[in-house]
Amino acid sequence: VHGIIKGQIRLDRLWDVIAKSTIGKQGYAYVVDDEARLIAHPDIDFVKTAPILSKRGIVTAVLTQSEDISSRDWNYSNEKNIEVIASGVKIPGLNWAVLTEQPIIEAYQSLNLVRNIVFGTLIISLVLLIFFSILLSESVTRPIHTLSRFAEGIKEGSFDAQVNIHSGDEIEGLANSLNMMNHQLNKYVRELSEKIEMLEAQKRNLDESREIIEKREG
Repeated sequence: VHGIIKGQIRLDRLWDVIAKSTIGKQGYAYVVDDEARLIAHPDIDFVKTAPILSKRGIVTAVLTQSEDISSRDWNYSNEKNIEVIASGVKIPGLNWAVLTEQPIIEAYQSLNLVRNIVFGTLIISLVLLIFFSILLSESVTRPIHTLSRFAEGIKEGSFDAQVNIHSGDEIEGLANSLNMMNHQLNKYVRELSEKIEMLEAQKRNLDESREIIEKREG
């Protein structure tokens, strides 16, 4: 044994960060432990019930780092029976997960679904950086800066970007998790773009049919 690292995480600080983390008007972030038990949420009363959220597909997928995530895992009904869309990432070392969710109605009404997911990603990155600032020494600040620049790239819309960190520790695991999440975001953006193009094509066909009908009736 060469040494022992001892640390303490104050959950009240984490609760403050989560309480201030919003996505759109009704979206927010929350944190679960390795057993999928809720430990931080804007609704403190909900946290006090200590619910286990393993039935939410996205929670289980993030905690197990499963690459087999379907569109159904991104969507679920939350504790208020509101349909939401979610994303998340696992925190290496602690085996916790930070997730964000936003009502689907709000996401689609705003027509900025991709932007909101990016904001959620940045919130997750901020929470992770706070954890790493507590758990890790200054010797790992360079990889953290690399992750920060990567997050900035995501903010600018670089959903096909990947970050390469080979430190052999928790930071490399975090980078791999962010790469996987960014890959899923890129896939989701492509699917959303294809659906939009399909709807626009259908609208053009309807408009052309309407013009033909109007000419015949005229």
